[in-house]
Amino acid sequence: MTTPPPSPDGTVGDPQEPTRTPSEADVPTPPRGIAATPPRRTDPTTTRSGRARTATVIALVLGLAGTAWASTDFLRTTWRMAEPRSAVTAGEDGTATLDGLTVGLVEAVDLGAAPSLPGSDWQPPDGFHAWRVVLETTSTNEDLITCDVALVDDRGRQFLANYFVDSFVEGYEYSYTCGVIGPDDDIGPQQALLVLVPEDATPRSVQIQQFTLNPVYLELEIG
Repeated sequence: MTTPPPSPDGTVGDPQEPTRTPSEADVPTPPRGIAATPPRRTDPTTTRSGRARTATVIALVLGLAGTAWASTDFLRTTWRMAEPRSAVTAGEDGTATLDGLTVGLVEAVDLGAAPSLPGSDWQPPDGFHAWRVVLETTSTNEDLITCDVALVDDRGRQFLANYFVDSFVEGYEYSYTCGVIGPDDDIGPQQALLVLVPEDATPRSVQIQQFTLNPVYLELEIG
């Protein structure tokens, strides 16, 4: 029996045997559960709507910013108009009267940098003095409850009473009552207030303010 000559690839076989075509089973396939991800397509409609939404958000932000500026400008203008601009000063009797509120200055005294306050060891911080302000008050204005009291120096600076001080010093009020004082109230006609003032300030007057009285306020000169 004659052995067939070797084929070009070095194997022995019948040169007449047809070449087998690989089947689908011979083609490697990816593991189960892993699918090839198709390329993402860009939808022109989606792109356009996204741009439209972005433009809408930007326009909304700019619109709100403009509205906020207009609102704050209105408030600033209104606040300036509402600030006290006209003073009612004391008459010959030493009192000032406005809308049923009559106030007289009993005393405004510099207690110094180390005041001796009854029932309190509070001391002003460095560079400040404590001042004692006593006001005598009568009121028939039932719309008022409390008012702001401030010492005003020769440079126009205002120092509000009962701020940055001990609010519960014996013989002093923690707020200034400018409304009607009833017979059962424990507040007398004279009220003492504590004011923190820079040591370089020279108070010239006492101002009594309340937003329902704006733009008018009471002013009492320190003698």
